[in-house]
Amino acid sequence: MTLAPRLPRPISCSRAPIFGFPPTPSACADAITQARACLAEVANTCHRIVEGLHEPSFDAGIEKVFGEWIAAFGQRAGVRVDFNCAVEISSHHVATDVALALFRVMQEALGNVARHVRVARASVSLSAYAHGVTLTVEDDGVGISAIARRKAGRFGLSGMRACCEALGGSVRIAAAKNGGTSVRTRLPWPAAPHAARGQRLIRVSLNVLLADDHAIVRRGVTQLLVEFGPAARVAEAETGHDALALAARDAFDVAMLDISLPDMNGLDVLKRLKRISPRVPVLMFLMYREDQYAVRALKAGASGYLSKTADPELMIGAIRQVAAATNT
Repeated sequence: MTLAPRLPRPISCSRAPIFGFPPTPSACADAITQARACLAEVANTCHRIVEGLHEPSFDAGIEKVFGEWIAAFGQRAGVRVDFNCAVEISSHHVATDVALALFRVMQEALGNVARHVRVARASVSLSAYAHGVTLTVEDDGVGISAIARRKAGRFGLSGMRACCEALGGSVRIAAAKNGGTSVRTRLPWPAAPHAARGQRLIRVSLNVLLADDHAIVRRGVTQLLVEFGPAARVAEAETGHDALALAARDAFDVAMLDISLPDMNGLDVLKRLKRISPRVPVLMFLMYREDQYAVRALKAGASGYLSKTADPELMIGAIRQVAAATNT
């Protein structure tokens, strides 16, 4: 190998700086080793990104999906991860949106284990409580400070919390008993037959406002809510202006808005609707389960959001829940 007499300017790949090869065999070997490590880091990062974009199928059951992903993660990260799934969870049909939300929280929590803390061992558990399911992820690392836990932009907390709160759940991050970090997530069953403790049961019949520009979607949702759900009447609107006009002249218990309407942006309709009827809970209809507008909708006043591909029982449960929260 012939080396150039002048050293090129330093370049960087990921975090490791690489300089032009010095004219000594040992330094050259060190630079090559450093470059290989850098490329391996980039490849692993790309792998994690692509894996994160993939939406798993839960047809085989939540226990199998979680178990396979955890096993692959532990091997890749060099961390021992114990997994326990209660029999109530493995034998219960968990709605896809709930299962996906729990899966994303687990991914983010274990991703933080690999990126931010010195961990030799972690654990993931799924258990049932009176009204839903609890996911707990713990590690034996150095932990995170209270200040770091309060920073919304750190450790993916804002996204995790927004996703779970939209489904009526919660995420709590605290110091684990062994000195590491504990991430505990609770999500309710989609269609619980009873109200939670301290919460009044709402009347079965609800007046629902539905705004969507697709007639087949409106008809399908209306039939679902009237025949199998809690709605006594569903007022349909094809445009944002139609929805606002209906809201101005009638009282609704729940409103469901498509994020994309032909005449107005769904978020603009949401803001104007909240000015007309501040107490009416609004559920946003999104095309995908993890839409870029989800967090913006929650900040604009939405009580939650639903994918158009959501399980019917999840939709019914969400409507009951937001209506119950308003009537407490």
